[in-house]
Formats: sequence, C-alpha cells, structure tokens
Amino acid sequence: MKIVNSLIILFIVMLLSCNKKNNSNSNQSNLKTTSSYVDFDADSVYYKLSVGFENDDYLEDEKSNLLFLVTREVYVEDKNFGGYNQDWSKAEDYSKKNNKSAYLVTKISIKKKNNTYETVWKFDNQIDFYNDSYGLYGINVSLNDSYNEYNNKLQSRLHINFKTEDEKNGYKLYTLSYINQNKQWQLVSRERICTIRNDINDTQFGYCIDTINNNCVKKADKFTFSVNDFGYMDHMDCN
Repeated sequence: MKIVNSLIILFIVMLLSCNKKNNSNSNQSNLKTTSSYVDFDADSVYYKLSVGFENDDYLEDEKSNLLFLVTREVYVEDKNFGGYNQDWSKAEDYSKKNNKSAYLVTKISIKKKNNTYETVWKFDNQIDFYNDSYGLYGINVSLNDSYNEYNNKLQSRLHINFKTEDEKNGYKLYTLSYINQNKQWQLVSRERICTIRNDINDTQFGYCIDTINNNCVKKADKFTFSVNDFGYMDHMDCN
C-alpha cells in the first residue's frame, strides 16, 4: 500500500513507500507517518488530510489529520474480483457468461475511531472486454486539502481530483470540493481545467469554475459518480 500525506498550504508533502500487504496494526501506524511516496498505479493509496473536524466519529492524528483510503477494485455487479493490478480474466469470464457489466470501482473511505473505514465517495468506471483487450475511460483519482472561505467563514475543504490520462494534445482535470458540516459532506464547488484545444466534445479550453446546479448531489452521507458526471462537467456554466 502507499500513503499520501497532504498538509495545509505552507506544509511540504514528503515521500515514503510501504508494503501493500500491511496488516491492520500497521494501518494504525499510518496516522503517525510524516512522509510518503505516491504511486497512482497502486490498488490502494492512503492520504492524511486536514478536513472533517466536525465529525467526531473520525480518527484524527495529533495534527487533526484524517486518514483517507482510496482503493481500486474490479466488480461485476456486487461480486469483487480483486484490485486493478490483479488478473481480470475471471471477471471477464463471469461478465460474459452472466451478461453483466464490469466496473473498475474507486472508493474513497475515511478511517473511524472504531478502526473501520467508512466509504463516502465511489466512482464506477465501466470496463468493456474485447478479444484479448479491454476498454476503460482513462482517469486517475487523487486527493488534496486546503483552507478557503465559504459563507464568510474560513473552512477546511477536501478536493477530489479526476485527471484524464495525458494525451498528445493535453488532458482534463475535474475537481470536486467538499466541506464537512453536521457530519455530512457538502459539495461547494466544481472546477475543470482543459488543456486540449479543439476538444472533440467542444469542451471550453482553460479553467472553469461553476455554480452548483440542481443536477448535483449537494449534501449527503454517500456519493456515487460515473463517467457521465464528467461529461456534464464538460459543459458547465462557468463564472
């Protein structure tokens, strides 16, 4: 497994790797880790982020950081076939035999005081199997935190970044930002950066931040995304 430590504004992100087969005892020590190495091809990534202070169910370290866990696993319906880096042949066979769709499911979970992880955000990315190959929307998920003003108050917020894999002509980066209030997560902004000129989907080049519209889930305990959600963000009404 890998660990990411992101501290607010002026703090430096430092680097360290750890074995993916760590047990629950070593997971507990992740809260004391001050540095990490990030491998976005890993099946599991830990982030220490300074958000979510109002929820006393979450486990905090001495600097009020929460431990976030991002996992990538292959599912067919509700059947789990292991991590992204595992052999997908069994998932492919099961999907074709039962005529069921397969998904690469990215989950973002938070460690609680009872040492369990609560999954809050989930991104379902459909997998299309072909002869000796597969098709998948190429996008990487990462997290970071910041302090920003919201409703005339400086508040910590979580940023969930969805970045398309680099192409010769550029990339797109979508960011969803949340604050934690009354033990719920509230979406406060959606941002997009497009570096692709003359995009095939006519996405506006450059930076865009929009107002939250009625198509968004603005406040909830759990959130689920699909590729279509990013298609909507390609045509946001920007400020």
